[in-house]
Amino acid sequence: MSLTASAMRGTSAARTDAFLAHAPAAWAQAYRLTGSSADADDVMQDAWLRWQRAEVGAEAGRPREPRAFLLSVATRLALDRLRSRRRARTGYPGPWLPEPLVSDIVAPEAGLIETTETLSLALLRLMERVPPSERAALLLVEVAEMEADEAADALGITPVALRQRLSRARRRLAAARAELPAAADPLLDRSPGSGSADPEAARALAEAVLQAVASGDEVMLRRLFAPEIVLESDGGGKAAAALNPIRGIDKVVRFLISITRKHPAQGVRLALVNGAPGFIQDFPDGSMSVSALVPDGQGRVGAILTMRNPDKLGAVRRLLDGRG
Repeated sequence: MSLTASAMRGTSAARTDAFLAHAPAAWAQAYRLTGSSADADDVMQDAWLRWQRAEVGAEAGRPREPRAFLLSVATRLALDRLRSRRRARTGYPGPWLPEPLVSDIVAPEAGLIETTETLSLALLRLMERVPPSERAALLLVEVAEMEADEAADALGITPVALRQRLSRARRRLAAARAELPAAADPLLDRSPGSGSADPEAARALAEAVLQAVASGDEVMLRRLFAPEIVLESDGGGKAAAALNPIRGIDKVVRFLISITRKHPAQGVRLALVNGAPGFIQDFPDGSMSVSALVPDGQGRVGAILTMRNPDKLGAVRRLLDGRG
């Protein structure tokens, strides 16, 4: 999330501080709904303008219940963006994956927006199978932990309608979950080890996978991967990518070794991708890919999610350019 100092100039310190205190949660809500950090940034710019115009509480110097206010605004603005882009999502070539959030695998940002497990690519990818209105309800209640009445008010519906949406959303999410059978999901699987990876363990896993793929070590890859591993790649019709998910350890191992031999990367950087171990690859033709190794909760890789669509990698390029 980025709001410039000039954009905040002229607003009281109390109102600015109150906004900044709850903005990360609102940004994360917008990102979970849209799957785009650029959209989430735009949502927060609009949310700031609405915050400035909102009714001010006499004592607090800010809108009443600021967290609920900002979550409500962010949710509605994000839903508006999803509706306006519905046509672009229709007929999308191959799997659709969210825009990745990349951080240093050795020293990740403290509290990357919010808990990384609720920003995981696995969760966002599953959420794409849930209609936006139901998704918004589920995220407000299960992730933002809003009370039911508060969440219903945020969505402009009755508590009864909210319960119906939640019920449908949970059923859809459970059905979609079968598509990534080995990937832990914090909304459905709260078992130990289902959260974000420890940085040292994440680095070791990413290094081991890269080394095994580069050397063509099928035996090692079979030790690192879950039997039901799924590989999905999002090229968006603008970069080479598999148009269908690749399922099962045999097919995934063969695919990775084959594609690496045919199209070796000229540069690889380890990274945390939405809190999961992963890596960034640069190719001779100028293209880039960002891959997340989604843990299965048992120390293995349950899914590999790779973003190659250049439209979704602008923020990653800017981040790397900034680091020199």
